[in-house]
Amino acid sequence: MSRTEADARPPAATVAPVAAPGSAAPASNGSSGSAGFVALLADVPGAVGGEQLGESIARLRREQDAVRANRKRVTNELKNAQKRKQRLKKRAKQLSDTDLVSVLQLRASEKAAVATAAE
Repeated sequence: MSRTEADARPPAATVAPVAAPGSAAPASNGSSGSAGFVALLADVPGAVGGEQLGESIARLRREQDAVRANRKRVTNELKNAQKRKQRLKKRAKQLSDTDLVSVLQLRASEKAAVATAAE
């Protein structure tokens, strides 16, 4: 070996390529499987650690609770609207012909008033 080869620095350690989050992991080049682990860690946002995973789980649980509460609220609103519609239909069936004529006349007069106000 020549003197320049002996004085030369050893080659730097090779770094396995890391795939972008959500994409397929790169093929391993015969390493001990650390590239796959690095690719898994790349999918975890931010710093790696059990504490962050715990925070992430807690955040997801809060989101799930919020979604459940929202779903329950929407379900209740839907039930109330359906009941209101049934009550109105029941009342409408009890109206007489003269009541219906008077309702139509009121609607026509209101429509005419709105049309004259818009001009």
